[in-house]
Amino acid sequence: MVYRYNRIPIISWIREQATGSLAHAQEAGELIAHLGGHSSLAIGPLLETQQHVIGEILRESLGHEGEVL
Repeated sequence: MVYRYNRIPIISWIREQATGSLAHAQEAGELIAHLGGHSSLAIGPLLETQQHVIGEILRESLGHEGEVL
């Protein structure tokens, strides 16, 4: 939920990031299956602060990226 004048480019960027993440997840699943493992990996907790200001959305994303690294 992004509002204000920069809404369209911000949403476009977020969608691009989500598409890239999905592609990486699919590649990881294919690799796991190719190596004979199970691709039913557990999904971690959903990161959601109920803040819908672009700064908060980006901080949530940055926090998640930091944890993944």
